[in-house]
Amino acid sequence: MAAIEAGRFDAREHRIPATGHRVRQGNKSRGLRTIVLLVLLYIAIFLVEGPALLRARAWRDFVFFCIFLLLGIVASMLPAAGVKLPSPSNFLTHLFDPLANLVLGPP
Repeated sequence: MAAIEAGRFDAREHRIPATGHRVRQGNKSRGLRTIVLLVLLYIAIFLVEGPALLRARAWRDFVFFCIFLLLGIVASMLPAAGVKLPSPSNFLTHLFDPLANLVLGPP
């Protein structure tokens, strides 16, 4: 209430009750602009790299290029759309903990 009385209230900002952290909700037009720019960027990358691979008849390289380009599109579009992705470090820690315990011994 003190923030409202002091004139500092912003309807786009709220606090997470458990932690007290402030979270600012994003602007939807900014997210849409980011997605449009990403689409244009990926189209440009495809138009620069794709035809050269096809002219060289490098079919395997072209398939892998398309697969990795699609993975890049998904990995960049999800955060731009507001989806929170998990950190890969948690997966890597879970994966390599048994190996570290085997090599270095228990903690």
